[in-house]
Amino acid sequence: MKTQQKKLHTHVIALLFIFFQFIQFIPHSLISSLQASAEATQSVTLFSDKTGTGKADWSLSEDGKLITWEVTVTQDETEKESSPRVEMVVPKDVGAPELVSATPTGVFKSVDDRYIFEPQTYTTNSQTLTLTFKTSVNDLTSEKLNFKIGASIYEKEAAVNPPLQALSIPNKLAQLEKERIAEEKAEKEAEEKRLAEQEKAKKEAAKLEAEKAAQEEADRLAAEKAEKEAAERAAQEKAEKEAEEKRLAEQEKAEKEAAKLEAEKAAQTESDKDTEKEQSTDDSAKTDENLEKEETTNDPVEEGDQEEKVSEDSEPLDKESEEQAIEEESENSDSNELAEEEQEYYIEGGKEIYTGGPRTTDGFIPVKKQPVMQQRAALLAMAGLTSINYITDSEGTYPSSYSQDGSTVRNHSPQPVEYEAGKLKKTASETAVPGQYDITLEVSGKTVTETEYTDIVLVLDNSNSMVDNNRVTVASNAATSFINGLLNQNANPDGSIRMALVTYASQILSSHTSTTLTTDATDLTSILPWDANNGQIGGTHTQAALRQARTILSGSNATNKIVIFLSDGLPTLSYRMSTATSNGPLVNYEGTSSFYNFYGTSFNYNSTSKGDGTRYYLSSSGWSPAIHQQYSASGYTVTDHFVSTMSEAVFAKNAGIDLYGVGIELTDQTVNSQFASREQALNVMKNVATDDNYYYDASQVSQIQDILEQISTTVTKSIANGSITDPMGDQIILDKGTDGTFDSSDYSLQASSPNLLNSVQVTENPNGTIKVTGLNLGANEWIRLVYTVHLDTEDSGFTPNYYYQTNGETLLTPVANTPNVTNKFPIPSVKAPGWLLNGEKSWENDSPADRPDSIVLNLYRTAEGTTQKQFVRQITVSPDTNDNWLFEAGSLARFDNLGRTFTYSIEEEPVADYDSDVESVTEDTSQSGVLNVSLTNTLMTGGFVIEKTDSEGNPITGENLTAEFTLSKNGTVVGTHTTDPNTGRITFEDLRVGTYILSETSAPNGYEGMSDTIEVEIRLDEDDIVRAYANGDVITLENPIQIENMLKVGSLTIQKVDASIQEPSPLAGAEFELRLYTSEVDYTVIATGTTDAQGELVFEDIPHGEYVLVETKAPAGYLLQDDSFSITINDELSDVELTIENERQAELPSTGSMGTTIFSVLGVSLMGGALYGLNKKKRKRS
Repeated sequence: MKTQQKKLHTHVIALLFIFFQFIQFIPHSLISSLQASAEATQSVTLFSDKTGTGKADWSLSEDGKLITWEVTVTQDETEKESSPRVEMVVPKDVGAPELVSATPTGVFKSVDDRYIFEPQTYTTNSQTLTLTFKTSVNDLTSEKLNFKIGASIYEKEAAVNPPLQALSIPNKLAQLEKERIAEEKAEKEAEEKRLAEQEKAKKEAAKLEAEKAAQEEADRLAAEKAEKEAAERAAQEKAEKEAEEKRLAEQEKAEKEAAKLEAEKAAQTESDKDTEKEQSTDDSAKTDENLEKEETTNDPVEEGDQEEKVSEDSEPLDKESEEQAIEEESENSDSNELAEEEQEYYIEGGKEIYTGGPRTTDGFIPVKKQPVMQQRAALLAMAGLTSINYITDSEGTYPSSYSQDGSTVRNHSPQPVEYEAGKLKKTASETAVPGQYDITLEVSGKTVTETEYTDIVLVLDNSNSMVDNNRVTVASNAATSFINGLLNQNANPDGSIRMALVTYASQILSSHTSTTLTTDATDLTSILPWDANNGQIGGTHTQAALRQARTILSGSNATNKIVIFLSDGLPTLSYRMSTATSNGPLVNYEGTSSFYNFYGTSFNYNSTSKGDGTRYYLSSSGWSPAIHQQYSASGYTVTDHFVSTMSEAVFAKNAGIDLYGVGIELTDQTVNSQFASREQALNVMKNVATDDNYYYDASQVSQIQDILEQISTTVTKSIANGSITDPMGDQIILDKGTDGTFDSSDYSLQASSPNLLNSVQVTENPNGTIKVTGLNLGANEWIRLVYTVHLDTEDSGFTPNYYYQTNGETLLTPVANTPNVTNKFPIPSVKAPGWLLNGEKSWENDSPADRPDSIVLNLYRTAEGTTQKQFVRQITVSPDTNDNWLFEAGSLARFDNLGRTFTYSIEEEPVADYDSDVESVTEDTSQSGVLNVSLTNTLMTGGFVIEKTDSEGNPITGENLTAEFTLSKNGTVVGTHTTDPNTGRITFEDLRVGTYILSETSAPNGYEGMSDTIEVEIRLDEDDIVRAYANGDVITLENPIQIENMLKVGSLTIQKVDASIQEPSPLAGAEFELRLYTSEVDYTVIATGTTDAQGELVFEDIPHGEYVLVETKAPAGYLLQDDSFSITINDELSDVELTIENERQAELPSTGSMGTTIFSVLGVSLMGGALYGLNKKKRKRS
């Protein structure tokens, strides 16, 4: 048993020795090939012939972006020098081959459309090319990637390109992209469906809410209406009760006063019987005296002698005061007592109160100078029977007493507003278009509230020139219509209007003149002139006619005294002026170069008139001085007949007479070589009239009748040639047609009778004010104007939910001749609902220190159906003490000027390093008219990756091969980082937008550091993604910044010498390994070499580091060096020299042919024996 054990140990050891020897001779390429076959995903044979074999293995990465290739080309022994060669053609959107490793080394070259790898190791011996490379895939659409690849043994002298095989590889990247798109599409469709359902639910909820709000609004309005009706009923009952109480009180008062008057009348009757005879005698004497005085006086009434007394208190009388005044007037009218030069009057509360002057049963003669129509207009203006007041508060401006018509209109209440001239009404009403309103103005005329007596003298020019254009006939026809229109029974039932006629040429034409005021039209129409052929007396003595008219009216007791004067030219005769004064009432209306600085205050009516009717001007010298020559009055030279004529009109005006002038076809005229311009004629006519408002210019003779009808209106109607001025209010725009012109298509005009509209004109001036002219309205006559306006909701100053007056002060001028006397319309107020916008700003991915002090938001709006975005306002937002960023945008209009609903949006002005997102703009369901908006600012950050590589592009990894980098911004270091020892990378994250400088502060051991810096920019791209850029390239995980470090290298020179002789001699054939130990037992052979004939071996380009030099084979006949040598290559020791000595071996006898084999076998036997002996000793000890 023991012998067998010994034999077994010996054989096992021998077999093990032989096995290890065999392994040393197995080809390394065979082992690599076996490994590659086991690991490859797919394999293809490239060629196999007498020259060798070629095979390619490929595998796809998980994400399909990378294909790894393993190509092995084996060259057998050849007759000619050859080298392995690999060629490839890559498809579109696939990157060029990127070399990973190659043995022997080499590079890919691009030739035409091919990539060729050829190490050019030309030899006839066998050799193997092992090549590993990668191709990146960027094709997102193709299902297959069609490569072409080939390999061959390439003869140096007779090169032939290898044939290429087509190789189709599934495009995993495209498949993954297709799956990703399909998944995104499914997610998008699901999200769209979810949003649609959400929007549908939102609309349904909004509809329900709107219906609920509408019902609540309807209930509220119904309640308000019921409450208003109840209040109105209560007010009506109260008013009726108060009216009845007042009526009873007045009735009682009237009964008491009637009893008192009856008693006074009985007492007065007895007294009158005693004094009747005496009174009759006195009255007769006074009448004779008055007639004599009228016939002999030549002087006009002086300006200050008959001045009226007008109270400054213009407040309207209350009803009781008015009735008392009427009562007193009635009593005065009933009295037959005359009180010459004593009775005067004043105006109070819109009524004429008489305190003196002649009174008779036919009326009275008031003593006054102010024109009668101005007096009437003053009465009409003062007699506002309804007050109009407005309130301005936080709600806007609106009537203090109003009716709420709809949710946006407040009209004055009650209406109409009543004046002495008529009744005025103005309202606004909502239309179907939001913010648009119909404005309605209505004016009603009236009769005069008191009985007014009116006496009119019609003065007709019948000079020879009136024959032109048949003027006299047209004028007489117009006069006939005028007279008949005023004096007919229907128009003048009570005989309150009387008329007289004065016709003149060089003198008063008595056959065509009636100085008696009459109510019988035929008394006047029967004597009207129908021709103007007066021969020698065909001149124009206008002053005589005016004096005659004044004389007629001086005996009138009418309230209104009127002269209507028609003429076709300038006067050619006048009375001699006795006295004159400066600074008179004459006006240079036409602005002629010369005018009068005086006027006559008295005339010699008994002397011969100046002029003979054929000239306008008096001569400075010459014949008949009394008739034709200039003369002096109070130091003023009278050179023509114009100034005397105008002065005569002043006397009539001072007597309280209204003068209307009608110029018939006035032109430049020349008579007997004397020229007079139209402007001179207009100046005379306008100065003869009360003022230029009382003058009418008939440029054509046919206009006379219309003019007389207009004048007639001033006598019979409360609104005579009246007008309305209606300006637009603040934030109100007048609606016009597409042409921008306000015309009849933009308004409607109605009247109680169509003929009332014949003279009415509606116009608009450039500032948007509507003007209505030609109003002539009496009792039961009205006109109505309706037009449309809208609120200017687009104006920057517009305030929603605030009442604006639709118009400025709207005025009626009842009588055209008194433009300064007006009545006010009530003004409606309207408003437009609005939104209140509240917002909150939130911040993400930052700290308060990162945020600005404030942000700026721009508010925009877009009208429904449009795409134009309008800027509204800018909002600055700052944090409160609790760091809450809240803001309000104020009140916002809901619709534009056309009623289209606004949609609001907010844009934030860029905040450095932040991305802004408006999350939502929604209506607050808990508060009507409130919008809420949320905004989020997220701090934008980015990052980038760097990778340390060696000169071949491989990452520099290892615990002792890390590098340190510093990142700075604007000169300030923001971080210091070290490369990952496993990947050679650094990832910089959470970097704010900006430009950074990357510097290498410490290179890997044994490598040269980076001398330059790298500029990296973090910025927001067009697609709103933060990316990093370096040298124009986007930096990603797949495309890091590769920073190449060059190895620091040195050299090692070994000198091998014989140590057994006194003078060392070089030893050739010694073999060495230079090892780099990664642990105590593991190492990598960096280089091998054999000493040359000089005993020298040089290792060059050795990277800096710690190495171990081991002699692996001694020179023949020398002992192997037992010791190893530690070698350090660094900055201080970059070139190392080492001398190594070897001892000679002891010589063994040679037996011829056995060689070393016998020694090997002997060695194995000895080893086996030694092991056996060792085991035997161990067993003995045990």
